[in-house]
Amino acid sequence: MSEAKVTQMKSLYGQNPHLHKSSVFKKSKELNTYILTCDPKADILQISQELHNHSEVVYAEPDYYFYANFTPNDSNIGDQWYLTNVQAFDVWDVTTGSGQIIAILDTGVDTTHTELANQTLTGYDFVNNDNAAMDDNMHGTHVAGIAAAQGNNSSGMAGIAYGAQILPVKVLQSSGRGASSTITQGVEYAVNQGATVINMSLGSPIESLTLRDALAIAYSYTTIVAAAGNNGLAMIQEGVPSVAIYPACYSFVLGVEATKSNNTNAQFSNFDPTGPISYTNSFGYNYEIKAPGEGIYSTIPGETYRSINGTSMASPMVAGAVALMKANDNSLSNDEIFARLIQSGAANGGVLQIRDAIDHTLTPDLYFQSVKIIDTVPNNVGDGDFKPDAGEHIGLIFNIKNAGGPADDVFVKLSLGQFEDPAVATIITDSINMGDIGIYGTLDNSTNQLVFSIASNVVHDRDIVLHYEIGAANTTTRIEKDFTIRVTNADELVGILTGTQTLTANKLWIVQNSFRVASTGTLNIDPGAQLILEKKIVNEGTINGNGTANNRISIKGPKGIESTGMMNFNYTDFSTFLLDEYLIHPMNIDTAYFDNCSFSDVTIDHNVGFFKTSGLLEFEDCTFKGFLNNSGLASIFRGNGKIRLFESNFDNMKGPFLTFGSTGDFQAAAMNFVIYNCVFSRINTPEIFINGINNGTTDTISGTAFIGGKITFDGSSGWSTTPIAAHEYTLMYGTDAGINESVVNNYWGTSDSIKIQNYVYDFWDNASLAIANYSPFLSTPSDDAHGFLWKVTINDKDVQDEQFDPVGVEQLKFIAYFNRAMDTTNTPFLSFGLREPFTQNVVHENASWSADSTIWTAYFDIDNRIEDGINYIRVSGAIDDDGFEIPIEENMRFSFITQTSSGLSSNLSATPGLGKVDLSWSQSLDEDILGFNVYRASSYVQDASTKAGVVINDTIKINESLILDANFEDAGGSTDTTYYYMIRALNANFAESAFSNAVTARPQSGSVISLSGDLTFGDVRVNENKTDSLFINNTGNTSLSVSGISYPSGFSGDWSSGTISAGGSQKVTVTFAPTAVSNYSGSIIVTSDANSGTNTVNISGNGIDNTTGIEDLEFSNSIKLYPNPVVGDEVNIIFKNQDNGNILLQLLDSNGKLIDSYHFRKNSNDFEFDLPLANTVSGIYYIVIVQDNKKSIKKLIKK
Repeated sequence: MSEAKVTQMKSLYGQNPHLHKSSVFKKSKELNTYILTCDPKADILQISQELHNHSEVVYAEPDYYFYANFTPNDSNIGDQWYLTNVQAFDVWDVTTGSGQIIAILDTGVDTTHTELANQTLTGYDFVNNDNAAMDDNMHGTHVAGIAAAQGNNSSGMAGIAYGAQILPVKVLQSSGRGASSTITQGVEYAVNQGATVINMSLGSPIESLTLRDALAIAYSYTTIVAAAGNNGLAMIQEGVPSVAIYPACYSFVLGVEATKSNNTNAQFSNFDPTGPISYTNSFGYNYEIKAPGEGIYSTIPGETYRSINGTSMASPMVAGAVALMKANDNSLSNDEIFARLIQSGAANGGVLQIRDAIDHTLTPDLYFQSVKIIDTVPNNVGDGDFKPDAGEHIGLIFNIKNAGGPADDVFVKLSLGQFEDPAVATIITDSINMGDIGIYGTLDNSTNQLVFSIASNVVHDRDIVLHYEIGAANTTTRIEKDFTIRVTNADELVGILTGTQTLTANKLWIVQNSFRVASTGTLNIDPGAQLILEKKIVNEGTINGNGTANNRISIKGPKGIESTGMMNFNYTDFSTFLLDEYLIHPMNIDTAYFDNCSFSDVTIDHNVGFFKTSGLLEFEDCTFKGFLNNSGLASIFRGNGKIRLFESNFDNMKGPFLTFGSTGDFQAAAMNFVIYNCVFSRINTPEIFINGINNGTTDTISGTAFIGGKITFDGSSGWSTTPIAAHEYTLMYGTDAGINESVVNNYWGTSDSIKIQNYVYDFWDNASLAIANYSPFLSTPSDDAHGFLWKVTINDKDVQDEQFDPVGVEQLKFIAYFNRAMDTTNTPFLSFGLREPFTQNVVHENASWSADSTIWTAYFDIDNRIEDGINYIRVSGAIDDDGFEIPIEENMRFSFITQTSSGLSSNLSATPGLGKVDLSWSQSLDEDILGFNVYRASSYVQDASTKAGVVINDTIKINESLILDANFEDAGGSTDTTYYYMIRALNANFAESAFSNAVTARPQSGSVISLSGDLTFGDVRVNENKTDSLFINNTGNTSLSVSGISYPSGFSGDWSSGTISAGGSQKVTVTFAPTAVSNYSGSIIVTSDANSGTNTVNISGNGIDNTTGIEDLEFSNSIKLYPNPVVGDEVNIIFKNQDNGNILLQLLDSNGKLIDSYHFRKNSNDFEFDLPLANTVSGIYYIVIVQDNKKSIKKLIKK
């Protein structure tokens, strides 16, 4: 620490007195993070790197600054146009966010502002370390107002979730800048204060691992929303200007882009060109949702308002939307919130649609992730190189992701491409059922592969087009696409050659995996042999190419040869090389002799040389032809060795430079050239640059013709025309890098040798390396090492090294094994989930330590709420008896599969009745099952594995509301059809289980009567009347004869008898005509020959005095009507008063029934409006104007 010039060191978490009550982050001991203060002159980056490299440090990083994401402007104060765009008005009749807490991590909040004073909880200022989190910038106040400014208070504005509370957490300074450590403390504080939503209108292009760890824990307890940033750049991807803004880019944070009023992307907003689910970057980063962010009107300090641009403004709209969703349904998981927002916004260009998100029924949204090739199919094992070879059986493992609602019985089908030749391949297994995938889950078919065979006579390098179709039983959407596999039909060179091998002419040879000629090895290539280098050859011994004039050898790229040994090539054609790796030279050779060889079709895309040597390369009677140089500093030869060119030709060279020598090479080496009797022709380049730097030798050129192109010679030692004899220099052989390296008696994280090989980086990853000899190895780790997790079992089975079947609805026993005694006062944070950060489900029930403190046991009840798919286990927070915290285990090493939806046990029975079927089942409600839905179909398919029903086209849900007991009557079927009935349980997370097994029944014949609902007429004046409609329905399968209808006093109808056909309906107009001031009620009774059903309906109404009514409310002289009475179709309204603001204008009929309404904003003393009356008839009407909870009413007469 002294060398690093550290002046202070303090823990990041739990130091602030407001954080001492932490029930979340103190439990998670993984966050063992410290802030170091260094000398101002110290090199922070260097200190961070040195600490990061220390064996006892997990990571070290600068305390990065994050910045507020907004683009200020000077536009006038405007209305909240964006409320319509995001459906805020449509959702406020459902919820306003009551009971939710939105933490605003920002510059603070002006808690004295009228719109925020009643909304704001006591927060904390982590900049000034006090509990007055006041805003000294304006950014935080503006953000808070958008999320949850007070609504329905007759002034100012309304926040998206104006029923929610605001928790101000000041983490940014007045300049808008904040340190990652400060923001991390703010996250911890927000979670501990019970925030259900965290809004982070801030970001940085530099990742803070400290902040990420905190957010990963927070994800278990809250929903995190963040701004995508205002750089106008795409999500990070290779090859284009792009950026990732943290934390919005994380897959477990709702990243928000900004849009304009027309729902198109704001020009300043960062954006995700791949959409909210797919990605092209290697990190899995996405932005998930868009919201208005241009000209956004909201609160600022000083009791005023302003319109501002930025993704910072879009983010709190989404935060408010999440609060509304949670208030409406507090059982929603974060994954379901993500999926609802994305699916509901898809039809609107990805823009937030709050009401649609609340009402949305999730549907499966399957995505193809990857396909893996296996050539070790049981009973038809290939060569095990995981590449398709002619004559092999190939297994395909598909990895499928579901970004929508639960997908039942996901399947994959395989076929040849539409126009592919059926002779090249045969599909053996054309379809498989993968199982169910929950929301944001993934699944693969590694244990049930799709298999096809490749014909043995398929030519080498042949592409075969295959076609996949992916779907699920509960959706009609299918994902279909062609994909290509490239077949090898050649003998492979692989491994280390220590003896002698000859490549004969009657075969095609290929290098696809690591291959090395050891110092004791010799590779002979016969005349006429063909060799393809898909991976480089490493030569430490001898390679002899023995071609002849009449039978040349062919060696094709795209890779090359790395040689420290000896090489001799005669009559060999080298072609098709692609130099696309920076400073990786295809022919990196110490010593080689080429006689009558050719080099052609070479493309150079980087600053590299085709040949590089520090020894001797000699070419005699060789041809160089067709070199395309796409890089200004590329060359043919590089290094500090010797190049001898005798009687060789260079033809058709294209590109910026044709360089001989080390110009532009970062090694700044010098080459020594001999160019004797050579010819340069068709040199389509500005110049041929032959560079020779003084290295104590003399470059020689003689008898050479240059035809075309400019030639520059640069050699400090000058050029000579004296010929040099061939084979002048002594050969230099490279040393053997070693064949085997002993790394025995180590623990590799598993006892499976195949898995160990995946953890070892040796010859099989890089042919220049030795083979790691790691056996014998430890099957359990040493307890001399500091504590770490080495094994996890579920129900006493090792989930890494043992076969573990999918689990259903059951209790699981998790056991975590540590290599040494642990501090039992600290509880491990063990969790699992379908996707990062794998903290969706926390295991903690009945936890206990073993007597020796090395084994921790806890239980978790799997129920229908747990989504189906591959769950990955995460463990952190445990500390050993020396005080060393374990490394966080989130390497996807431990996993298990859940398949809970098929666990519904129903014992369903069906009893036919007259025009109906009575259904009953034995399963009852419990804390995990809210109720049941009944489905009916005319045909049925049973899943072979689960024995449960599968959705088919005519399957329908027949109950209108959730069934809360264990029986149901279906009166909607036909007696001509036998139906299949199935039930599904609705779980506590509002996801349905899989279908139960089906039962059959057919309704019996007969007529069934049903009546529409009760009739309520309300208040009607004496001697006036009011009408409503009654519908008599025959839901049976025979005609219904109605012989009479009786009504209570005061009521009558226009139809009393007749016949209603099967499935038909008869409308009856019922009139209420009171003759006295009284309450009228009773029942309408329909007499018929119905076999079953309901023949009565309740009816009621109130007779009121015709001298009283709404006219008594007329009191206002502030409304003027011109003309009144009115004869035409329009009346002019003038409303006079001193108050400005929002007003509501209503048109009522003489009974007080609303006819039309209008919303206006009054900005002057006199308000004037021409009210249309074209759709009204003659009579008495009332004009009502509501402002500030006061009504002004005026009577209008239309003649």
